[in-house]
This record gives sequence, structure tokens and C-alpha cells, in this order.
Amino acid sequence: MLKLKSNSSLVGTATCLSAALACATGQSMSTSASARPPINILQALQAHPGSSTAEDLKKTFGEPDIIKNVEQTGQEAWLYLEGPHRATRLSFLFATGTLTTANWFVSDSDSDCNLASAKEHFPAAHFQTHSRPWTNPHYAPAEDIYSDDKTGVGIVYSTSQQKVRSIYWNIPAGQLARKDK
Repeated sequence: MLKLKSNSSLVGTATCLSAALACATGQSMSTSASARPPINILQALQAHPGSSTAEDLKKTFGEPDIIKNVEQTGQEAWLYLEGPHRATRLSFLFATGTLTTANWFVSDSDSDCNLASAKEHFPAAHFQTHSRPWTNPHYAPAEDIYSDDKTGVGIVYSTSQQKVRSIYWNIPAGQLARKDK
């Protein structure tokens, strides 16, 4: 069960949630991905957790390919798919119509596969490294998470493949506390 209580519990949650939703079957999907030009990281960074609304993001990115209510959290997830395999490229989580988390899935052809390049998008962040926690006793995760709770930014880095897998940004910890009151 997913619980989004604080910013620190969001580390990796967006990646896990989006991956689970991307694998979901039987979801209605729009055809907007084929009509939409490819999204890049600079466009994705226009999404501002805490201030961007669902309507703002529809104007910027168009209709999402998958919309799913996440019952455990009371949030709504949007997925934007790209490529011949319709892989998740960008996902958003909303609470009461306001963006709480954005997650960019890095493609092998992106310059952001390089950790230093990915970090350059967030010059104000002071990243701390955390190993992804074990969730399966039969599998040791080979990922490090570079995160900064003050800015709400995180980068998931595959240590085995030596590349960035995803970049996420949340409502920063201080803002999240104020929104909960």
C-alpha cells in the first residue's frame, strides 16, 4: 500500500507508482501520444508541484494517455506515453486538482542519462545519496537515489547500468508541511 505522508516517503514512490501504472492492463488509453510531438525534459520541468493544476498541464502537454485514480492515496495519476512500445515518458500525481509530483522517465537517447547532466537542471539542489531500500528479499536493488528534500527533487540512478533512469520533483518538504495544515 502506498502512503504519501511526507516528502521523505516520496523518494522513489513516484517511480514505483508510475512503473506499476505503466504495466497496468485494461486501462483506457487515448491516442494523443501519436498526435503529440515528443516531450523533452525542459518542457516537463514547466510542471510545478504545489502550483500547477490539472488544467495548466492539459494546456501544456495535452490529454494524458492514461488517467488512474490511486485509491490508497486519494490521488490521481496521469501518464504520457511515447515511442513504438508506448513506454511511460512523463507522469504526474495530483491531489485535489493540484500537482504533487512529476516524474520524467529518461530514455537511453537523452543526455540526462548522464548523472552530471541530470543534476545540471537543478542548480539549487544539494543532493544526498541514498540506496534504494530492499522491498523484495530475493532481489537487491542496484539503484541510488540522489535527492534534496528542500527542493523536492530526486534522481534515480542505476548503479549497474551507470545511467539515470528517472527524475522526479515533488512539493518541497517545507511547502508540503504547510499544505497539510
